[in-house]
Amino acid sequence: MRVDIAGAEDGFPPTLHASSFALLRRAGVPYTIHAGEAVGAASIREAVFECGATRIGHGVRLVEDIRHTADGYVLGDLAAWIRDRRIALEVCPTSNVQTGVCDSVATHPFGLLDDLGFRVTVSCDNRLMSATTLSRELGLLADAFDYGVADLRRFTVNAARSAFYAYPLRCALIRDVIEPGFDSLG
Repeated sequence: MRVDIAGAEDGFPPTLHASSFALLRRAGVPYTIHAGEAVGAASIREAVFECGATRIGHGVRLVEDIRHTADGYVLGDLAAWIRDRRIALEVCPTSNVQTGVCDSVATHPFGLLDDLGFRVTVSCDNRLMSATTLSRELGLLADAFDYGVADLRRFTVNAARSAFYAYPLRCALIRDVIEPGFDSLG
């Protein structure tokens, strides 16, 4: 079993369901909380620290906790926590453009988050509403950030490493399905 809470963020913070998340944790049921698209880094903080999320749907407004200085980028406490604990960010470029997080995929924070070592994965969010597919999302990112096959493999492996499957099943998925699939691309 896996639970994923999604929907409107603004006005519906994840703590509204804090008792449900506590019950899920006690039962050992993993869950994803969508945060950091409409509300910002504060919703990610709430999802992780108050609700115990180990995966974040979207999470792109985490860039609000990253400063650019003359010496490079400096991660705030939240951003460092997310990166250092390898909490997956299920990034949905088309959805994020549609909701106004950024003006285009080319200006999407995905590239920065990837460059800074976050465990970014690629998702479609709501394929019907966004009129997209995973292949299209990967293609848009490849075009926007000049990603090659090795990069797309890495994002796919990130997703498998963060899947809510037993560790041996995740390893088998990577070894037996993902790696051979990408190897066949040349």
